[in-house]
Amino acid sequence: MKVLMINPPYNSSKYRFIGLVAPPLGIAYIAAVLETDGVEVKIIDAPAVDMDYDAIQKEVANYSPDVVAITSVTPTLPSALKVARTSREACPTAVIVLGGYHPTFTYPELLKNDYIDMIVRGEGEYTMLELVQTLQKGGDLRKVKGIATREFTTPDRPVIDDLDTIPFPARHLLPMDDYKIMNMKLPVGTLISGRGCPYQCSFCASSAMHGHKLRLRSANGVVDEMEHLVDDHHAEMLAFMDDTFCLNKKRINQICEEIKERKWTPSQRNS
Repeated sequence: MKVLMINPPYNSSKYRFIGLVAPPLGIAYIAAVLETDGVEVKIIDAPAVDMDYDAIQKEVANYSPDVVAITSVTPTLPSALKVARTSREACPTAVIVLGGYHPTFTYPELLKNDYIDMIVRGEGEYTMLELVQTLQKGGDLRKVKGIATREFTTPDRPVIDDLDTIPFPARHLLPMDDYKIMNMKLPVGTLISGRGCPYQCSFCASSAMHGHKLRLRSANGVVDEMEHLVDDHHAEMLAFMDDTFCLNKKRINQICEEIKERKWTPSQRNS
C-alpha cells in the first residue's frame, strides 16, 4: 500500500500575517505509525515548500497512491477540499480521506462531496493504520472504529491512553529546513508532550478531540525527543505545541529534572 499524506496550502491571511509555517505533527505521527507497519508513506507539506494545487495534482498523479489522506482545520478547509477534488482527478482509483479537527466534527456535511470517500474522526494514528490494513486485505471497513462514509459511521475509537507507545513523528518525511516563524527560517523543533484537556472552553476543540482527561508522556520520553530534535534535526530552538503544557506543574518539574540529570542543554549538544 502507498499512502500520500497532504497538508494543504494556506489560503488564510492569518498565517501569512504571522509568518508561521510549522511542521504538521498530526500527519507526521500517523506516518510514523504506518511506517512501523511497513506501509510506504509520503508527505506533501504544501505550505512549507510553497506548493500550489497544480503541483500537488502532478505529484499525486506521479506517485499514484492507494490512499490520499488530507488534514484540515477550519481555516484550511476550503484548501483541503480543493486538494481532495484535484487528487480525485489525478488518481481516480485512490481512496480519498479527510481527517483533523474540522472533518471530525462536520463529517456529514463533508461527505456530501462525492470526491471524498471517508473521514477519519478523532486521533488518527491507529484508525489510519487499521483502515490501511483493512483496505489492503479487502476486509470489512465497518469494523474499523473511528471512520465515517456516506453509507455508515462506525463507533468512536478510544483515545490512546499511553502516549509513550506512539513513535516519534516521521520528521524524515518533512522538509525540516523550510519551517519558519515570523517569516524567518529557523532550525526549530516542535513537539507535543501531552493530549487532552479537563476544561470545555467554547472557543477550543481540544477536549472534544482528545478527551477531557489530560494524558501526559513520560518526562524521559519527552527529553528523548528533545535530544532527537537537536541531534538528528539540528534544532536550535524547541517549542512545545501542547494545548495545556503548563496545567501540570509537577510534570514540568519532572521534565526539568530529567534534563538536569542528563547534564544536557541544546547548546552542549550542538557544540
